[in-house]
Amino acid sequence: MATTFVWGRVLFGIELPIEHPVLFAISIPAAILSIGALGFLIAVAFARYRSAWALGSMTEYPIWLICGFLVPLTLLPDWVRPISWALAPTWGMRAIRESATGGSPLPDAALCLALGAAYVAIGIALMDTVLRAARHKASLSLT
Repeated sequence: MATTFVWGRVLFGIELPIEHPVLFAISIPAAILSIGALGFLIAVAFARYRSAWALGSMTEYPIWLICGFLVPLTLLPDWVRPISWALAPTWGMRAIRESATGGSPLPDAALCLALGAAYVAIGIALMDTVLRAARHKASLSLT
C-alpha cells in the first residue's frame, strides 16, 4: 500500500489527502487482520481436498470483487450486497475509505475486527472437526 502511494505520487503526481491519519493507521491493520482471518477460514474449509490450492485460488478473485477492493459495491448487482456484508474485508475497506475521506471509520473497523474474530473462532472449531475426521478415517492426503 505504501509503495502504491509512493508510485502514485512520484510517477503520476497523484495526491491522496488523508483526513484522519491516525484512524487511517488503525483501519489498515484491521483490514489486514480480517483478510488473514478470512484466508485462515478458507484454508481450513478446503484442507481435506487434494485440490485445496485450486479451490482457494478460485475463491480469491470473487472475494476481492465482492468486498469492494476492485470496483465499488454500488456497481455490483443488489443481491451481492448482503453477501459482502458478511465478509469482514468489506468493512475494512469501508473503514479505510471513511478515514481517508473524513468520515468515522471506528464502527466499520470494529465490525471488521468482530467478523474477523468470528472467522478465527469458526476456523478453529472447523479445524478441530476436520482433523478429528481425518485422523479417524486416515484420509488427509498431504501430497
